[in-house]
Amino acid sequence: MEKFVPKFKKRLEVKQEALKAIKLGRSSVKTTLKTRYRYLNIAMGKGFSFKKIVLIAGPSGHGKSKLLNDLLNDFNNPKINSNLGISATNSQPYTIITIHFCFEMLPSDEILREESSNLGVSYSNLLGLEFNGETNKYNNVDIETVEALEEKYKVDDNPNYYYLEDTCTVPHLYACVKAVIVDYKNREGLDDTFTDEQGVKHRPKFIVAIDHSLLLDTIGKEDVLSMMSTLGKMAIRFKKMGFLTIIVGQFNGNIESTERIRNPNLHFPMKSDIYAQAQVYNACDTVMSTYMPELIGLTSYTSENYLVSNVLNLSVIKNRGLNIGQLWFRTEFEKGRMINISQEQMTKKG
Repeated sequence: MEKFVPKFKKRLEVKQEALKAIKLGRSSVKTTLKTRYRYLNIAMGKGFSFKKIVLIAGPSGHGKSKLLNDLLNDFNNPKINSNLGISATNSQPYTIITIHFCFEMLPSDEILREESSNLGVSYSNLLGLEFNGETNKYNNVDIETVEALEEKYKVDDNPNYYYLEDTCTVPHLYACVKAVIVDYKNREGLDDTFTDEQGVKHRPKFIVAIDHSLLLDTIGKEDVLSMMSTLGKMAIRFKKMGFLTIIVGQFNGNIESTERIRNPNLHFPMKSDIYAQAQVYNACDTVMSTYMPELIGLTSYTSENYLVSNVLNLSVIKNRGLNIGQLWFRTEFEKGRMINISQEQMTKKG
């Protein structure tokens, strides 16, 4: 057990931190992580901020991991996020370190999803598993694409992206994060203040993604609810360390009840749909859910009678300091992508 050392801040120090945050918000300095999704960026207040905890929940197979994969790829895409943290007084940009606990998916599947989106083909097409009824054959990507990927994959284009696929306990999450930090410092030749041999202070910013939380191991007689409570506390610890933490959670099945399906006023996801919601919800700054109503047989959605063929509804249920509400995506999974559309672009029945 780590020895507890009391730490405190004086009020004046905290006031100066608050003032710095206000000035930074007014400046042109890029400090938030943008995504390819315009309306999601707006909902998150210019993008995803560090020192935040985000929960993405939803039923199984309703796009949670797809959304997370898109977010992490965008956060690490220099065409979307570049020159983060650069200002008139500091020319050293942030270095994004991504720690991806992919307990459910294989890391290679995450790469395949990313490439599916890049190439504009389905995941099954990429693997030669998509049957074409017209040709009576399975679709395949052409040999030129395979050769291009073979060249592309000879190079590690992002050594600061770490995959961890073995399930572990919540305390082990912290041990894994510390191991990544040590590996990063050793690789870059940095001391404990992240300063290199030339005296340049590096500015690493950490993203911790956990997909998904229910696959974490319990300890001894610990039940799942207790484990989720501990996870919430660990996420707060990461937040205090300056990390952006994204947790993927599960729905409990209530949204598929006959009462919910028959009553349009109860269609939108809500807090009580999240499994172990009390244990995680309170720790999070933002809680959102992915939901494709078409998958449970709905053709018309909510009292607005939205037509939901190939539609993903992203409900922002909690958003500390920002607005809650509904976001919409047109799914084009045959091209490996989703399109973020406005509410005005949603079609209504009749």
